[in-house]
Amino acid sequence: MMAFGVDLSERRRRDSNQIKYEVLMAALPGGRKTHIMYESGLNLKQLNLYLGDLITHGALEFRPGEKRYFTTERGRAFVKAFDHYRETINLLGKQEAALAEFFPTTATKRPLVAR
Repeated sequence: MMAFGVDLSERRRRDSNQIKYEVLMAALPGGRKTHIMYESGLNLKQLNLYLGDLITHGALEFRPGEKRYFTTERGRAFVKAFDHYRETINLLGKQEAALAEFFPTTATKRPLVAR
């Protein structure tokens, strides 16, 4: 199953920022609790904790008349910042791989100093 282009098997060990991002993305167009729960891969207890935290910090709002959660301007700013963060991490990974090509590791260890 894919959510926001992320395979569920890749969701192991998500940090709280990743989870908040997924909750806010699910609530961008206005989402009901069940929809947000499935899109973010959380159980109800976990979701309630994140919803409360995001509402407290002004990133999410609940509209009782519509029974929907909406990502606020502050939440959209977080989403944008998190997207930039992910792009930076991906770029750093590519740079790290490029650097590794200069000195590939070998199976045989050579002494650091020639004797």
